[in-house]
Amino acid sequence: MKKTVRHPEAAREARALVSDHDGHAKAMVEHKLADRLNQGETDEALRLDQVRREIQGVYDRKEE
Repeated sequence: MKKTVRHPEAAREARALVSDHDGHAKAMVEHKLADRLNQGETDEALRLDQVRREIQGVYDRKEE
């Protein structure tokens, strides 16, 4: 089984983005993620994907 690389700052960045941009945080990160993928910046795209996942986790916890 392949181990997922965790970016240590992803959770902190996600919480800050949700705090600053609330409902727009995920869309902002998804837009940046698409841009980085289009530019071939895979390392940054992976980091942003982690941030996106963490943001979704924050939103999911808010709904509970």
